Amino acid sequence: MSFNPLNIMYADFPGHPMDLDFLEADDWLKDSAVNALVTERNQNWRVSMVMAWWYNPMRFVCRFINTYTTQKKAVLSADLFCRTAQKDERGTLKINWNDWNICIN
Repeated sequence: MSFNPLNIMYADFPGHPMDLDFLEADDWLKDSAVNALVTERNQNWRVSMVMAWWYNPMRFVCRFINTYTTQKKAVLSADLFCRTAQKDERGTLKINWNDWNICIN
């Protein structure tokens, strides 16, 4: 008998419908700050968007957008995506990257 990860016999207990409530509870995205994350990987520049709730920065969604060959194109694209995605036209909702207080060690 081969291992099948989808087989219920190998699971300790079945999941509950409330386990996936976080997928439907997206009202906080209306009041989220949008930050761009531009990183270099394999000589390409990756643009990702981080949408974080300004009230609780630990509630965030990170989405990969695209890769670019130059940093200038990536930064320009990230700025345009930020302006389009943010709901606050004035740009007053800001998240500091240090709010996450992540230690890389």
